[in-house]
Amino acid sequence: MEEVHSTTHDEYGLKAGGIVTALEKFDTLFGLQLGHLLLGCAENTSKVLQAKDLLIQEAMSAVNATRAFYQRQRQDDAFNVFYDSVLKGAKELEIGEPLLPRYCKAPQRYDDGAPHVQFSDPRSFYHQKYFEACDLLIQELHDRFGQEKRLFTYLRSTMTEKRLNNCFLLHVHKELTDSINVTDVAVEFTNANDERTRYFGSFTSAL
Repeated sequence: MEEVHSTTHDEYGLKAGGIVTALEKFDTLFGLQLGHLLLGCAENTSKVLQAKDLLIQEAMSAVNATRAFYQRQRQDDAFNVFYDSVLKGAKELEIGEPLLPRYCKAPQRYDDGAPHVQFSDPRSFYHQKYFEACDLLIQELHDRFGQEKRLFTYLRSTMTEKRLNNCFLLHVHKELTDSINVTDVAVEFTNANDERTRYFGSFTSAL
């Protein structure tokens, strides 16, 4: 980017210079590392939810684990560890110190009369940005998967009607499901025809 900026005197050189300037700011490094921390977890959950053979319990477990991760990150201790790591990275990359943004008064047409928030130091400013990002993702999870009905709606679009109904049946009648003898089910399944018997063999002991 620096080479393009220094050797190219056109719009591309100007854009390259703007990108270099942005990359040398603490705010950019903070945003990139925060995105890697929070969105990396979301990406892993997305991969789980996209699996074709996904079970309802697995989907709910993945969503709940992601929500718990964001809630753990939404703690002062977690923020301090993260912020200090960004400061360390900025120093190693020779990036400038964190600065408070210049205060700009909102236009009168957008002024709702609420008191303007002014920060005493950069850490408190980035503390708010960090917590706002965590809150946004937690709320997004609640909106999409806060109710089992919404989760079932999502799963319904990724599996067949017959399989979804079977999952519902097992989920609703948990006590009856737990009382089923798995060995008897396996024997009945394999004895249904000769091909299954040859492929799966016989079941005589508890699974």
